[in-house]
Amino acid sequence: MPKKSAKLGRLFGAGASNYKATDRLGAKVAIDSVQPAKATLGFGYDSPDDKYGVGLTSSFVAGKRSDNGEQFYHAGGYHVMDLATYWNINPNIRLNVNLNNLFNQKYHDYATVSGMSATDSTQIERATMPERHVSASLSFNF
Repeated sequence: MPKKSAKLGRLFGAGASNYKATDRLGAKVAIDSVQPAKATLGFGYDSPDDKYGVGLTSSFVAGKRSDNGEQFYHAGGYHVMDLATYWNINPNIRLNVNLNNLFNQKYHDYATVSGMSATDSTQIERATMPERHVSASLSFNF
């Protein structure tokens, strides 16, 4: 019987958005509701028998400040990596385990902090995205 070769799963995507509008004086201004530019790249591996798999996802996000003035907090750019694994225990049960924010980056999501005062350190600290954390789930198919 020929030996099955390992299959390599690939997943990638990219996106960017930098929309500008014109204010009443004719100056170009960013639209605050548009998220900053983001690119995501991922690689994955599934075992030949689909018994287990692993994936690594890397997200790069540009920084952005509300265009309404310097008094608003600037959400800095960041890079976050996540590791995801799964194990098909049997044909009906699957265990998923993810290690998110692999390198324990402290960062803020623009959608969360846009419009916050740059001097309101308490609110900004509360809006910090989760540091390294693990999530797990068990799926039952019937």
